[in-house]
Amino acid sequence: MPLLPDSFLEMVMLAAAPAAAADAIPQLVEQPYRSPVHAVIGAAVDDARRSGRRAAVCLVDLSRSDAQARPSVNALEAAVAGCLRRADQYVRVGDALVVVAPGLDHPAQGDRLAERLRAVVTTGDRDGVVGMAIYPVHGRDAAALLDSARASALRARLGSGLLDGDPRRSLRAVS
Repeated sequence: MPLLPDSFLEMVMLAAAPAAAADAIPQLVEQPYRSPVHAVIGAAVDDARRSGRRAAVCLVDLSRSDAQARPSVNALEAAVAGCLRRADQYVRVGDALVVVAPGLDHPAQGDRLAERLRAVVTTGDRDGVVGMAIYPVHGRDAAALLDSARASALRARLGSGLLDGDPRRSLRAVS
């Protein structure tokens, strides 16, 4: 893998991966490394398992040219924070944001969140995408949900259209 990621999706993959050092020196690390992204998603998944509800994981990714402009990413972060519920959280991973929405009663709530995020990402001169995955439909742990949201964002970037949260379909992509 190259030293620097070629895309923001690769950056999210790199940032969300467990640290190699933790695996290489287990005697110095009592528990495996858990990135902030995995910790936030994991807490939402644990809550969803206990309550029997759902959780949504959204990957908000700007286009490469937008993300290279640091003020644009900072403005995006503020705009995203403004459209979240109190229970929702986000983690900034490089120039992308991972939004976690716990305690959903229906996948349509995740769809509405993705639409609000899409409106923020495509406002003004921004050109971004939102990929979404819903627990337990698209994954049952933090890694699977993040991978599904990443794949959904990639499909949106490639223009494959809009899929809803219906479990009979694959993943939601908002372009």
